[in-house]
Amino acid sequence: MKVITILAGGFSASRVDLKKLPGFVIAVNDSAIYAPRIDAIVSMDRLWAENRFAQVSKFGKPIYLRSSTVRNIPAEDVSLCVTLFDNDHKATALSDVPGRLDGTHSGFCALNLAFQMCPERLYLVGFDMALGPKGQRHWFPDYPWSNGGGSSGGKLAEWAGQFRTAAAQLANAGIQTLAVSNPWASSNATIRGVLSNGRLQIATFVANAFGNGTLTIAGTGAQYRLVDWTVVR
Repeated sequence: MKVITILAGGFSASRVDLKKLPGFVIAVNDSAIYAPRIDAIVSMDRLWAENRFAQVSKFGKPIYLRSSTVRNIPAEDVSLCVTLFDNDHKATALSDVPGRLDGTHSGFCALNLAFQMCPERLYLVGFDMALGPKGQRHWFPDYPWSNGGGSSGGKLAEWAGQFRTAAAQLANAGIQTLAVSNPWASSNATIRGVLSNGRLQIATFVANAFGNGTLTIAGTGAQYRLVDWTVVR
């Protein structure tokens, strides 16, 4: 699989045209319900699984759920469309063990799934690890349980620090990873990144939150225009 996009719940995803997400789209939790197109669903959250399973199981898409989340769901229903995974909920590294998706939250588990699928390029959308400009927890409506669901700003900041090891693992695996997310996203936000193949830097880019900017080739210095995250020659 060449391209995978993971759609998480961060507010900045509301500033992205979700109809244009490239490749195989992995949706995290309620992103699966509100996104215009998805290809797979990931959650490690028991409340989410118990409250949303009946709905998302009708989508006909693969569903990956942490094993402990389905104890109150009839086994015959789970067997139809669900892949259960083991999970170390304290781990901050990606597992390469089949049937195991580690991480402290569902977004990290989805990242672990993408890592195991070995794409050439990986886009992360809605991985803000911060509340929105007005305290929004998600780009979609609040959950109808636990005071709207979602995590505090402090917890999100803690999670943000957990991606360092994963970033190194993705780079060492030769997976080009682009974070199309920005807390406080706006047309004035600046997103900078590097495209690499393993340890070889291929290009750098500078763009706004809508994917308009410049791509610079590392070896030659040649520049290309970015329009909506697409290279325009």
